[in-house]
Amino acid sequence: MKQTINPSDLMAAWNPQALYDKAERYMQQAHGLDSDEWDHALWSGLALELLARAALANIHPALLAEPDRAGSNLISALGFKPIVKKFTPRSISVSEVFTRLAAMLPEFSAELESFGALHTGRRNAELHSGELGFDGVKDRLGSPNSTRPAQCCLRQWG
Repeated sequence: MKQTINPSDLMAAWNPQALYDKAERYMQQAHGLDSDEWDHALWSGLALELLARAALANIHPALLAEPDRAGSNLISALGFKPIVKKFTPRSISVSEVFTRLAAMLPEFSAELESFGALHTGRRNAELHSGELGFDGVKDRLGSPNSTRPAQCCLRQWG
């Protein structure tokens, strides 16, 4: 008889609920700020990334795993102990997350994919360079047009 190997609990890096909870925490931080300020956009950008990752992980956590030579990220995202001794989970880029959501969710249009990439690109500029990525930007995640990517991701939760 075939023996089934059962996976263990997922690490937080791959766990859809953990990603969702963290996104919610960041949105709470954003809501405490003036929606026209750069720091609101930064927190909402962080929340959007985590919400998108949660939506993709809700389809299947392995969709977040960055390919690696040993397959450790995929093995871990499937709920098994990685092969390498000093393992740190690595997930795909946020732009790839948006690309995969657009491929799998009919309502996640190319327009939403582009908005997500633009918003997280601004976030990257803010965090990883001397640029002020959100200064002067009026189309914040909290505006009616820009909440659509988040709403689409939230529909994955039912």
